[in-house]
Amino acid sequence: MPSAAELEEIVKARLNGRVRAFQVIVEGEGLILRGWTRTYHAKQLVQHVVMEFCAVRILANEIEVIHEGKP
Repeated sequence: MPSAAELEEIVKARLNGRVRAFQVIVEGEGLILRGWTRTYHAKQLVQHVVMEFCAVRILANEIEVIHEGKP
């Protein structure tokens, strides 16, 4: 299993800048995903990339979807 830092790098490389301030936080027996993106689709892609490389349960996907031009 890759480390949290390795997972972060894998996701950043795979999503080519579509997720910002991305972090993988290890919490007990699972992971919490944090950061922000402009689309719900990119948020879901992050989750799928993490699941592809890691068998540890994702406890929460806290990646915020921030639409450009909206408060």
